[in-house]
Amino acid sequence: MQQPPVDSHVLNFALSPIGPLLPFVAPQRMGVDASGTGLLMSGVSAGMLAGALILSVVGSRVPRGVGVIWGIAVTGLGLAAVSQMRTLVPALAALVLTGAAVSLANVCSAGLFQTYVPKEMQGRVFAVRGSISLAASPLSLGLVGALSTTVAPHTILLVGGMIVALGGLLGYAVPGLRMAK
Repeated sequence: MQQPPVDSHVLNFALSPIGPLLPFVAPQRMGVDASGTGLLMSGVSAGMLAGALILSVVGSRVPRGVGVIWGIAVTGLGLAAVSQMRTLVPALAALVLTGAAVSLANVCSAGLFQTYVPKEMQGRVFAVRGSISLAASPLSLGLVGALSTTVAPHTILLVGGMIVALGGLLGYAVPGLRMAK
């Protein structure tokens, strides 16, 4: 029996806090105004689009298991890096890279599920994946809301990013994931 792949919906949990936290982190840490904050807010989306375009050309050459592992790890590292940055351009570059990593993890994860889950089970498996994905964002936002009363926004992004990066690298402990094509 084939080992089912690890899912990357942890990314929804990790990315949800960007919306409410970045408008605080950007002016406090980087000294940017609303237009700078807006530019930063578009970074992840621009990176996801760029990542998807790149993967449409080279995606078949990317080992899917390694893509999931490093897509998740780089997403976490990108969030952690942004939390510590003091200037706009490097923070924007880190958010674009984070978005590209999200695309990598999501595309590779979806491909693994389509490959390893038997066709007769895919509808049920993808329904459960979708439910988990939809539940991740509100749970994350609730946690961030509770934490933000006592913890600085950049600290929440830093710790959350490091947890996500570590979670991605733990993919190496999943039997067969690293070798999954």
